[in-house]
Amino acid sequence: MAPFVEDADITHGNLVDMEDLACLHTWSKTLTRLTLYIVQGDSGEIRYFPPLRKLRYFYCEAPVVHPRCFESMDSLEELVYCMLPEQAKQLVNCFREGAGSGDFLPALKVVRFRPYLRRDDYVESWRVVLKSLEEICTRRRISFSAEGNEEYH
Repeated sequence: MAPFVEDADITHGNLVDMEDLACLHTWSKTLTRLTLYIVQGDSGEIRYFPPLRKLRYFYCEAPVVHPRCFESMDSLEELVYCMLPEQAKQLVNCFREGAGSGDFLPALKVVRFRPYLRRDDYVESWRVVLKSLEEICTRRRISFSAEGNEEYH
């Protein structure tokens, strides 16, 4: 495996645990751009990334990344994130916890969220959470957009 990767596109059929992304440990000191394409299925949720302090762009196609994974991404400027309603609520909490210190995603400039709705999710409560995220982004001068994905998965 190449040790000094800066730009990575990772496609995985069914993510089961962090072992599938062990390459991130190797690339953690050099990676500036990461794109994850993961077929949802029974993928579960990634709850830990190694510190990716140089990462400036992160894109994830499926709702498999827990918001706490972003805590060590000090240089992240653009986040394209597909998320479940509970992940959106957790992300709001992460922003609020870091509000005083500005520690949570301090370099963030652009956020594009993609709601991932399941049949039992309420569209209206989802809109309330997105509104909270938009208010946080406005206060921090972060460009905010959310796709109007109201189809159920």
